[in-house]
Amino acid sequence: MLKCSYLVGLFFLFLLASCSNANKGTIVTENGISLKFHDLSSTDISLFENCILNVNLLARDKKDKVVFSSKYQGLFGVSSFYYDSLLVNSPLHYVFEKTFTGDSLSFKVLRSTFYSSFFGSNDLLHNSSLKEDDTLGITLRIVGFNSYEEQGSFTTSLIRKAIEEERVIVQDKQLEWKDKYVNIYENNGLYAIKLASSNIINNPEDSVSQFMALNYTLEDFSGRLVYTTNDKSEYYDLSLNNQLLGGFNILARKYERGDSIMAIIPSNLLFGKRGSFVNQIPPYCPLKVNLKIN
Repeated sequence: MLKCSYLVGLFFLFLLASCSNANKGTIVTENGISLKFHDLSSTDISLFENCILNVNLLARDKKDKVVFSSKYQGLFGVSSFYYDSLLVNSPLHYVFEKTFTGDSLSFKVLRSTFYSSFFGSNDLLHNSSLKEDDTLGITLRIVGFNSYEEQGSFTTSLIRKAIEEERVIVQDKQLEWKDKYVNIYENNGLYAIKLASSNIINNPEDSVSQFMALNYTLEDFSGRLVYTTNDKSEYYDLSLNNQLLGGFNILARKYERGDSIMAIIPSNLLFGKRGSFVNQIPPYCPLKVNLKIN
């Protein structure tokens, strides 16, 4: 009886160890890509013809620099791709045919493979520090394989979540500013305060007065620097329409040359529902701006 109980105990230990190892199992695809699975789905929803692929996708180079992120370049952290001939005929097809909705995994591929598979170009988002034969580390979670009909309602849901998230974080930041600062300038959801002024003297008859030089940084509300002009100014002609994004146009016409301004700007006055793919600014992303007008 004791021997039988001992054997049963060993069986359950073996079963537990097997389940534990399954979550960390490795599969090698037919074309030699080694897939390390971190979480295995409990569903059987898999790839099908002409579907739309929804993923949380992160790609890093050898120096651990993010070269693509669904968090920063997707809609509410999700990147969507039509599973057309581009992906079907790519090396990554062998990766996706091994996965199910809910799977989480990581693997390595060449930079050229990554860009050509998802974007059809090795030159997209070109970074001179990277070479085509550089290896990228990919972390991937399968959000879902949807039909066109399913994708419509899925995208609508993501948009609503992104809009609501922006509303909450902007509102929280506005309340924080009201507690910390005085003389806040408000305009269409934009909040701004003047930090300093160097009292530049302008000649109103000078034809150069229609031009404005801006130095600025853009940060998201987590403090991530998404863009900076560094020491180089960007020049704009105020007599021309649509040269400046809405938020910058408001600030440029409210403040004067020599002013340094800090502002929080909602997405509808910046990159809106499109975001900025190259600058890794997602749709519906409000930003903090530090601006010097020269």
